[in-house]
Amino acid sequence: MAGTLTERGQALDNLLVEREQLLIQKFTVSTFGADVPYRVRIPINLGFRFGRNQMPEAMRTGILFVEEHLGETFNFWDTFHRIVLGEAWMSEVRHGGP
Repeated sequence: MAGTLTERGQALDNLLVEREQLLIQKFTVSTFGADVPYRVRIPINLGFRFGRNQMPEAMRTGILFVEEHLGETFNFWDTFHRIVLGEAWMSEVRHGGP
């Protein structure tokens, strides 16, 4: 990981996370339009909310960090939530925690 070495590497990691999530957002908009249908959104968000016990610890820790940091329930369809989650994961790799 670039971020394990320098502060500039950490900034690059975060920039790459943001770029990745913006590409995912572009894909979801091109697939579903501006509003992802309820029948698609709800099962995925419920999986993130109630399926956490089956997720790897790093994912559970990252989602909890997003919720505590933003004061909101994690929403997969919110690009900013996914960016904060990705940055928390990168921080966990570098430092052992978000």
